[in-house]
Amino acid sequence: MSKLIAPLLSFGAGGGLAKTVVYSSWKGVPYARRYVIPANPRTTKQQVTRNVFKSLNQMWLLMPGIGKEPWIARAQGRPLTAVNAFIQSNVRGIDTTTPPTDWADFIGSAGAKGGLPPASLGLTPAAGQITAAIGTPAIPDDWTIAAAQGIAFLDGDPQVSFVGTVQAQEDATASYSLVFTGLTAASDYVVSAWLKWNRPDGTFAYSTSITDIDTTP
Repeated sequence: MSKLIAPLLSFGAGGGLAKTVVYSSWKGVPYARRYVIPANPRTTKQQVTRNVFKSLNQMWLLMPGIGKEPWIARAQGRPLTAVNAFIQSNVRGIDTTTPPTDWADFIGSAGAKGGLPPASLGLTPAAGQITAAIGTPAIPDDWTIAAAQGIAFLDGDPQVSFVGTVQAQEDATASYSLVFTGLTAASDYVVSAWLKWNRPDGTFAYSTSITDIDTTP
């Protein structure tokens, strides 16, 4: 892809030229690429990727603000949106060579602006709820933990349209514990947790997440 300045001796361009070059823009930056005939790949891996992509997009629409925070931070200063970052990281993280049957490889946060991940994630299920105990790592000089954050949702096949709910929790007090309530009995739930850090420069950083699955009684 080539960045353009005054393409075609003008100050903008769009569309194709003799099925050779396609002109467009991304985030306001004009570019040109070679014209290619659109394909509709249907290998097993490609179809799995498409299905997972669709499910993740639907999940994002239901994602509470806490769950979106690390992705918004990750997208800052990059040529992509928060939802792009969320879907891209999770599609890459899920093994689509063999069709997945659960969300065990789900990524709640891919990390943004530094910050160590939780040292551990311990899940304790009870009637209608799961408590997530977040173990903390050694804290670097001039850094502090702002909060432990996490989300929980009903496990399922990532290739099937996501129609459930996503619950988000945050705890700003050590020791850090997230309690997800109102859960369905005898069901598998995915819990993904990360740390929100105060950086020395006064901004926030988000660690990578730890994900586990447990069953409510």
